[in-house]
Amino acid sequence: MLRPLQRLAGRAYASHAHVAAYAHAPASADGCHERLLALKAPLTLPPLPTYADAPLEPATIHATAVVHPHARLGAGVEIGPFCVIGPDVELLEHVVVKAHVVIDGRTRIGAHTVIHPFASIGGTPQDKKHVRGLSSLEIGHSCIIREHVTINTGTNDGTTRVGDGCWILASSHIGHDSCVGNGVVLSNAVCLAGHVRIDDFAIVGGQVGIKQFVHIGSLAMIGGQSAVDGDVLPFGLAFGNRAKLTGINLVGLRRRNVPRLEIKRLLQTFRYMYGLSHHNKFAPPLALPHHDCIVARANAARVHFASTTNVDMQRLEAMMAFVESSPDRVRSALCMPA
Repeated sequence: MLRPLQRLAGRAYASHAHVAAYAHAPASADGCHERLLALKAPLTLPPLPTYADAPLEPATIHATAVVHPHARLGAGVEIGPFCVIGPDVELLEHVVVKAHVVIDGRTRIGAHTVIHPFASIGGTPQDKKHVRGLSSLEIGHSCIIREHVTINTGTNDGTTRVGDGCWILASSHIGHDSCVGNGVVLSNAVCLAGHVRIDDFAIVGGQVGIKQFVHIGSLAMIGGQSAVDGDVLPFGLAFGNRAKLTGINLVGLRRRNVPRLEIKRLLQTFRYMYGLSHHNKFAPPLALPHHDCIVARANAARVHFASTTNVDMQRLEAMMAFVESSPDRVRSALCMPA
């Protein structure tokens, strides 16, 4: 009598109630009909699981791509032909990796970023002093990384960072431990050495080289084929080999819908801090006492605006603080006017 009971209990769809009904049915020949009725009773199945979210969209991987089994791929990721994805790589939702791309190292790439052919992302840093460590690379969401771009991880336990919405155009290089802000544009063949910092919405023209530890302020513009070896003021316009400040990025400020009066105050402050007293048209320098030190002039401008009402200080503060903190950045000097 145990064998049929064991067989019934082993069936995946049999409930405990059915097993109990079969076991306690009459054992006589007249009870066979009752046993059959017990087995034919309606099954009580457990409810199907419910999901709060829709099922994840699977990643699409070309047959010729090599993806390490430990790599983490988000929903909707697309990996094209002949790509190589390393074991410590994380690609968030809807990242598109086109053909012949190599992504290695401890690399995390944000959602909706598109990487074009022959890019090398997350390679070891080009630094002879580098030793093995937990170095990493973090790239934000919605970035465009074009052909032949190379981005290295940090050195030792450092991190290279690229913000959200950046455009890194063809053949550009971002060196180890660099920090690129949001909305930055690096035109073709831009080369960033190690530890370079570029703040939000800056634009770097084609074939520009930027020395290690240089700081490019927010919304600055670097003209093409420049060699930058000094820190460029926020909203500054720099050009040349070696790059010199030529003014304020008026076009960029207007594109960001900065009011005309605020642009005028930025120009006046810039011309006062950098000693450009010969500008007397739209925005002459602030009428403040002259100091030999540019940091002292920045402090004087701060005191002046502190006593002025109805002035939006956010961008002015960024400009003055950049100059005031320049002595602390001992590895690079300020980029100055010609």
